[in-house]
Amino acid sequence: GGAVVIGDLASGLFEDRIGRGPGRGEDLSGLVTGPISPFARSDRLAQAQRRYRELAAQLADIGLIASGSVLHRYTRCGNTGCRCHADPPQRHGPYYQWTAKVDGKTSTRRLTAGEAALYQQWITNDRQLREVVNEMREVAAEASEIIINQEREGDRGG
Repeated sequence: GGAVVIGDLASGLFEDRIGRGPGRGEDLSGLVTGPISPFARSDRLAQAQRRYRELAAQLADIGLIASGSVLHRYTRCGNTGCRCHADPPQRHGPYYQWTAKVDGKTSTRRLTAGEAALYQQWITNDRQLREVVNEMREVAAEASEIIINQEREGDRGG
């Protein structure tokens, strides 16, 4: 039998694509898309497919993303008579700052309170995106294993 490959995972379609497979000398570019046969679907595979589609749908709702972190700082100035040097000190601030690696270099930007709130939401969205993608990888690995095992059973004739 031919290799069964999960197709178009990003849109969650989970179509079977039947081809000869790598390592057998055939070109994979001409894979034929066909329906998934009833015997090829296990309950576990169907559950994995459902979960994968749910996760893919979550991606559309995440919103803007940004890497890095937002800090709020209170600082002391250079004026020794200032309240920031008193006991107890009343420091200046808060001052908001976004820091991230951009093209391999640390980039820092001062922010208003409103901008800091936006960046914090975008950073939270970025973390959520990574969590969803990691879970998608886990589900895809499980589905791949099921499909590979089914293919091996098919190659053995049973």
